[in-house]
Amino acid sequence: MEQYDRSSGLLRRQIGKALSGSLPRDVTLADASPSARIPRTHGQFMSSPHARLNVQLSGTRRHGVSIAGRWLDHEMRSGHALYWAPNAWWAQYPPGDEELLGLVFRADTLRVIWSQLARDGQSTVHAYHTAQPVGTEVRGVIDALNELTERGRNSSATRALVRALMMLSLEHLAADENAPRGTKAQQTWRRVYQFLTEHYAEPLTRDLVGKAVGLNPNYLSELCSKAHGRSFQQTLEDIRLQHARRLLRETDLKIAAIAMACGYPNGAYFTNVFRRRMGAAPGAWRRLGH
Repeated sequence: MEQYDRSSGLLRRQIGKALSGSLPRDVTLADASPSARIPRTHGQFMSSPHARLNVQLSGTRRHGVSIAGRWLDHEMRSGHALYWAPNAWWAQYPPGDEELLGLVFRADTLRVIWSQLARDGQSTVHAYHTAQPVGTEVRGVIDALNELTERGRNSSATRALVRALMMLSLEHLAADENAPRGTKAQQTWRRVYQFLTEHYAEPLTRDLVGKAVGLNPNYLSELCSKAHGRSFQQTLEDIRLQHARRLLRETDLKIAAIAMACGYPNGAYFTNVFRRRMGAAPGAWRRLGH
């Protein structure tokens, strides 16, 4: 599970270490092309409305991604980076023995992750969320990368843009260290919601999430009710169904595969939840062209 750091010092050191080591040595651009039909049988599907960057610090990692409009099985080697444009899908495979640096450029925060992963499941994951969103300089670099990704052009400028993105993120982390963060309850709720949006595809329970974010399960329920106006289970269900609707619209995956990709144990259970919330079974909802 993730450990949420109160200071960005450790994450800043990891970004600085990667930059001083001239990383990344190579960059792959993953797009959100609707023409890249996701195979019916693949790894665990994930998607994010935010731009993301992963830098492989050691080991290798496999993903299924859309590159230049084609769905490919892609292997990230040590020193390699993978940039995902907003709304890109990817299939996630079980980790090997590896070390990974990740940046997620959300609208309200910069999320930074440093992971030491192991095949036996003994993993260490540090995460930090800035109090302030990234500025216009970072957004300008992201726009340039998105344009290259949309055109399917991985130019000689791509690596320079990614290194600039890492340098600007490092500066943002340093400047954010003393930024006002709102009330303790607001900070905690932000951490909980971000955890749910990153891990919704996993078999989450209230106790498991409470342990992951360091909260008593009863307080977690109270926090969801006060901050979101929904129970813990309803909050998680909202997030899962949002992603399920995208998969129904944008892929031809079977209902059982969508259920698994969104954290439901089987297709029948997912269908019951979807029908109760949306007024129609998933297959019927898809045929109606929502």
